[in-house]
Parts: sequence; C-alpha cells; structure tokens
Amino acid sequence: MVDYELRNFNGFNALIIDCEKCKRSCSLENNECLKCISDLNLKFSLLELKKTNSLVYFDGFLSKKIKSGIFELVPSLVPKFLLYYLIPVSKGEVLQDSEFYSIIKDGNERTIIFNPLEYDLNIKDLERFSNSVLRIQEMEENNASSKVPELSDELLELVSSYTIGLGIFDKILLIPEIQDVFINSPGDSCVFFFHSKYGQLKSNLYLKKEMLNRISTFLRTDSARPFDESFPVIHTNIKGFNVRICGVTYPLTHEGIGFALRKHCSTPLSIARMVHDEFMDSNVAALLWFLIDSDIKLLITGPRGSGKTTLLSSLLFLSNKINRIIIIEDTAELPVPNLKELGFNVEHLRTKSFENADSFEFSNDTALRTALRLGESLLVLGEVRGTEAKFLFEAMRIGASGNNVMGTIHGSNAFDTFDRVVNDLGVPPTSFKATDLVISCSYLNSNNIKGRKLFEITEIKKNWSSNPLKEKGFVNIVSFNPKIRKYSINLENSLLIKSIAFKNGVSLRACKKSINDRKKILDLIIDNYERFNDDVLFSNETIVNISSMIGCNKKLEEISTYINSIFLKGNEDELIVSVLKSLKAYEKVSAIDSKELFNHVNTLSRIKFNELLSSLESKRMIESFVKGHKRYWFIRR
Repeated sequence: MVDYELRNFNGFNALIIDCEKCKRSCSLENNECLKCISDLNLKFSLLELKKTNSLVYFDGFLSKKIKSGIFELVPSLVPKFLLYYLIPVSKGEVLQDSEFYSIIKDGNERTIIFNPLEYDLNIKDLERFSNSVLRIQEMEENNASSKVPELSDELLELVSSYTIGLGIFDKILLIPEIQDVFINSPGDSCVFFFHSKYGQLKSNLYLKKEMLNRISTFLRTDSARPFDESFPVIHTNIKGFNVRICGVTYPLTHEGIGFALRKHCSTPLSIARMVHDEFMDSNVAALLWFLIDSDIKLLITGPRGSGKTTLLSSLLFLSNKINRIIIIEDTAELPVPNLKELGFNVEHLRTKSFENADSFEFSNDTALRTALRLGESLLVLGEVRGTEAKFLFEAMRIGASGNNVMGTIHGSNAFDTFDRVVNDLGVPPTSFKATDLVISCSYLNSNNIKGRKLFEITEIKKNWSSNPLKEKGFVNIVSFNPKIRKYSINLENSLLIKSIAFKNGVSLRACKKSINDRKKILDLIIDNYERFNDDVLFSNETIVNISSMIGCNKKLEEISTYINSIFLKGNEDELIVSVLKSLKAYEKVSAIDSKELFNHVNTLSRIKFNELLSSLESKRMIESFVKGHKRYWFIRR
C-alpha cells in the first residue's frame, strides 16, 4: 500500500509519497518506483519522494511522462523537513541578480526567483544539515540533550533558521527592498511580495500547509496572543526583524490561513532622509520641523502603505528632548528604543489588539486615561480607530493632554478624516477643532510619479460650527501637484502660524526666517550627503543634535560648521579628494583653483588645508599646476 498525498496548488498538483518503509532506492530511475507511481493513476506536475531526504521533480506534464516512460528530469535533493517548494520559472529579462535571488520581467509581470542554499547543498553538507535539524527536533520532543556535530557558519545559520526561526523567511526578510509579503489563504498560491523598486512580484515560492501551521504556532508563542477559530485574527510583531504581521484563519477566511507581513526600517528614517527620498521637499520638511517645535496637535492620514507611521517616526525625533513622551500602540512600530538611546524621556504603553476583545491586555481607552496621569508633554497614539477617539479629542479640546499630540488614522484627506472621526467614531464636530493640522499621505502610481508622498497639509481653523468644508474651516497650507511634481506653500492666511508667533512673542517675519533656516540646514545636509555619501549625515542623531542647537539659539553659521564637520572626524584626506571628485576635477581641463577648493572645505583652517594639499600631492593622490597667479588642483582618473 503506497502512503501518498495529493495536494492542489494554483497551476499544479503535488504528489507526495512517503518512501520510508520502502527498502528500494527511491528514484524515477528505478523501474519499480515508476510502476508504483503510474499505478496510482493521478495527474500531477510535482513529485516529492520522501525518505532520508526528499527528491523533488517538477514538469508541467510529469504524470504523463512517467506513464510513457520517456523523460529526462534532474531532481532537487533537499531535506525532507523543508516546508515549501520552489517551482521553475520560464526565463525573462533579468532585472536584478544575486546569489540568493533574482528578479525577472516577462511582459508586464515581474517574478522573484529564490535560490536558497538549502536547495543546493552537496551530499555531505546535506546530511550534516538534515541530521542536525532532526536531532534538535528530537531533543525538543523528548526534552533531552544530545551533541550536535560541528558545522560551518553557513550550515549553523541554516540549522538555526529551521529550528528556532522561520526557515527561508529568515533570509527573505533581510532583503532591504522587500517591503511586504503576502501569503494568501488557504496557501495554495505562490507567495507574493512588494518590492520598493519593482512593485508587486510573483515568486517561485509555494508553501506547504505545515509551514502555515508553523508560522501560526510561532506567532502564538512569540506574542502570547491567541490565534485559532475562536480568535481568527492575530496582529503582532516578529521580533528581530522589525516586521509587523497580520494573520487570518477560518471562519474569517473561507478556508485555511493567510498572512500579510509589513517590514519597517531597522533604522528609522530621519526627516532629511525622507527629503532625499522625495517623500517631501525641504520647504515642507522645514515647515513641519518648525511646527513640531511649536507644540501642536496633528493627525497623519492616508491609506495603508502611504508612509504614515514612517513620517510619524521621523517627526518624533524633531520634538524637544525636554518633553516626556507617552506612546500608545497595540503592535510596536514606532522607534521607542532609538528614541531612548538618544536620551528622550519615553514611556511605551501596550494595548490589546483591536481584534482580541477578550485579551488580557488593556484597551486604548484605559491606556489613554492612564497616559494623562503619567506626566506627558507629547502624547502619541499609534493609530486612532475606536472608542478612544472620543476621549482623545475631548482631552485635546480641554488641554488635558499636554502640549503636543500626534497620531495616525486611515483616510485620504482632511475632510475624509473628519468624516470618519465624527460619523464613524462618534466624536462631536466641535471636538475635532482641537486638531491643528491634518497631514495627508498617499501612494502615487502613475507614469509621471511613483512612490509614497506627502500630498497635502491642512490647517484646521476654529471659526466653524458643524461642517468645516462648507464653512471654510479647512485650509490647505501645503499642496502637491503631481503634474509638475512640485509643492505650493501658502502661509499668508495661516492662523496657526500667527498664534505660534503670538505665543512665542515674535513676529511673523521671525517665524518665516526660522522655517527658512531649517530649510537651509536640510539643503546643506543633503548637499553634503551627495558629495560625501556619508549616512551619518542622515542619522536621527544628527537631526536631534541640530534641534538642540536650534533650541539653544545657535546661529545658522555654527550649525553649518557642525554639519560640515560631521564628515571629517579624521578623514581630511578623503574630504579633499571627495570634493575634487564631486566637482569632476579630472585632468587639467577641469582643475579647481585653491580658493574655490578651500570654500568647499571651509571647516579646515587655511594652514591645515595647505598641509593636506602638500601631503596629498606628495602621495600622488592629487596634482597641481600654476596658471597666471593661481594654483589649480585635479585628480588623475
């Protein structure tokens, strides 16, 4: 009696045969195996023969070819505990290629093709890998201890992934450009991905149902949250990868389990990096920097994947370090460890996930009421979505929530957000007036522009009663025009800027100068980054230090000197060479005179500058010549 299972996947059937009890060598080269498989009279394209390891064959007409006995197939020899299949993909234009994966394009369809090490091990390493994993699994089942053979670093990493990790996903989640992973219920289709450069990708990766069960068990254990038919939704983080995952199962799905994974940056993006990445321009970023410094109440709205949380994270680093920050989230997404590392005074409250009403965790309402007693200056709500909205807006209205409030909410623009807050969440319209700004984010996908974008900033005026749209209570102070790819900013009628000026005892002109100074700072950071390609310039530590200097009323010249000095730190030689490269000073025809060169490295003294030039010339790193009364410098290619 043949022990087999036929599984249906989209596009093919997989026949899995357990050959453990068979004394013969299991292979399609064995005629008895061929007869055994043919006698089953099944249609399939993938065949897995499981014994010590697994032999995996794939061909679109495999069952027919086996019956005819005419085929030439090279199987993949893989560990039998692998819980996925890799299906061959027809060739296309190669867009990206690496050892672990490649991305191809066929017409309008893009596919990511994985080629993991565990699918390409030699016999010796395969045995070591398999024996180690199986021995550890046996030890866990029997609660016993045993010696595991010594392994290379590569195999040790694989063993770790397949015993305490998520197998192939441990490596997939480390790909920087992969932003989303979609595993659709009931698990019979390929895994889909969203790539920051190439958009949605199909893949050659198909998961077995055992893999879906393993992920479910991993999430229950890791989060201490239920996930079964009684609680068919789980929402949590995968620790170590900075990944948020949402899982669904029956009866919320028609059948089986599905997952959606969203990756967050391991290092939160700074406001300068977001300008460089064209999420906004330096004028808009400078305005936000000024407003955050002025203790306002704002909501960031937008659809999923539009950059709401990323923007909120970057704005937190602009806040005054003397503030006490209370952050409320059900799933940790905001950069609390990074804020604490930089000396911010932060308390992080965890609330129950919206889908687990019977959870041991506390509700947003309770967390919010508690936060107001913890001495906050800045209150941050990861997402406004339920009954806590009433309490939040009432607290904002009467001023009980401290100086500054930030939060995210799903919507498309200011009025859409107002409509949801008032009509869906039951907040009185007059309470919504406590909000100073609504920042709208969007994901644009057109021939003209693609990617996440800050789309508009809307000021909420206070002189309306019920309908802000009809009563002109909403004023867009920032708007993005996708046709010309430019922002327009209008602060002339901004009551918020006027109130900030009044509160601080300064003129409107002084406020605008403060905004413009911040723009110059951001432009200088980006200019230096493009010259020196030094990521330190884009770090939140740099932004926090500059914010502190602004708070201490340091002059713009002093801040500029600090920015220019960041790259140095013992790299003066590289600085001069980098400047010459950035100015394309190759050969005599494009040489730069000493005065112009010194203006680009003005953090050096004139004496140090001359010493470095002499040193670099003696090392033949740069060359010079005299023309007229000037000396010119250049680099030979």
